Amino acid sequence: MTLYSVNSDLSPAPACFNGIDVRFEALTVSDDVTLRVAIATPKVIRGRVLLLNGFTEFIEKYTETLNDLLERGWEVVTFDWRGQGLSTRFHDDPHRGFGITFAAQLADLAHIYAAYFADYSGKKCLIAHSMGGHMALRYLSRYSGHFDIAYCLAPMVALPLPNWLISVVAQGYIGRGKGDGYAWGEGPMDDRDGQQVDRLYNKLCHDRARFSAWFTLATKIPAFRMFGPSWQWLQEATASMDLLWEEIAYIDTPVVLFTAGEDKIVNPNRYRQFAEKSAQVRLVELPNSGHEILFETDDIRGVFWQQFDKASF
Repeated sequence: MTLYSVNSDLSPAPACFNGIDVRFEALTVSDDVTLRVAIATPKVIRGRVLLLNGFTEFIEKYTETLNDLLERGWEVVTFDWRGQGLSTRFHDDPHRGFGITFAAQLADLAHIYAAYFADYSGKKCLIAHSMGGHMALRYLSRYSGHFDIAYCLAPMVALPLPNWLISVVAQGYIGRGKGDGYAWGEGPMDDRDGQQVDRLYNKLCHDRARFSAWFTLATKIPAFRMFGPSWQWLQEATASMDLLWEEIAYIDTPVVLFTAGEDKIVNPNRYRQFAEKSAQVRLVELPNSGHEILFETDDIRGVFWQQFDKASF
């Protein structure tokens, strides 16, 4: 196994920040794992946000959201999860989601909090997407009072197929020594294949310009890329989702959970049942949104920002 360390150049695409002053740091969380962290600070600080991206993603994908937060006076801390972006990777094929445990990612999140939030006395907010939303919810179920409020966008609560079925299939591949193989329908993407790119766009959102901006960036800088989950990752994911459904009742932080009615990545039909397990979770339904809510059209993104701006801090 090869360990891919954080690139010595922590910001290979500075132009994408459009002049925003972003500071990059490398945070070592264990003997062999380093996380790439970015911090952006506005002139007048209202509070501090931890922005958690999803599976396969990287810091630079969220430059528009980062700028939106800075304009509102929020200092932003964000990072690349282990196994993706320019944080440590764990497979000879760095584009494959393998060797990543959700327990380790939960521990990484605790390290991030200790380094950037534990001693901060101002308002603390979480914004988290997809897998990041899943990790945020699991973190909040274990740590009381760490954040004032959390906004989870299309969090990974349930996949389109039942967890038990995914787990049985994944265990079969793992048992045959193929746990590091790409799961069905996943694998490397040919950027020159227009139909393949169109299928990904149609699967994720409805704003072509926003989709193209981050997809082009990942194409130009292969180190950012991850193509898809392995069977081992799916096995880890289903086990972690099962735990989340048991832990949700312990959350005592207000959570605004945004659901995407046209989501093709997670199962949007399970959110109401999920929210019923916690008095702290309030649903905001976006019936016309795809999975990538922050990369949707202005009207859909606008609903998110309206909800965010009206929070009573």
